[in-house]
Amino acid sequence: MQAVLDDRIAAEYAEVPARPVFQLPAIEVDIALAAIRARVFWVEAAAGQRAGELPDPDDAPFLECARTAGVPLVTGNLRHFPKSVAGKVPVLTPAQFVALLEK
Repeated sequence: MQAVLDDRIAAEYAEVPARPVFQLPAIEVDIALAAIRARVFWVEAAAGQRAGELPDPDDAPFLECARTAGVPLVTGNLRHFPKSVAGKVPVLTPAQFVALLEK
């Protein structure tokens, strides 16, 4: 399985660790982001892959990318991606995903 993201997710990955509350060194954030960008498959969510009504609309890019790429969505908060909206996209916790990889 391949990790996927799009420009919207990449922007969030750059913005969140830069928040003052985290006090992360900018150089270390840049190194981590470069490693992520080098190892992911970039997608552009197709119009037919748009997410429906999610509890947090800001989570839509994650579901849309998973749906477009045909991969599971891995999240620490399953409640943000109810089955009624996720549809056929498997929504897994990180532990569930690791267990799947170990099979």
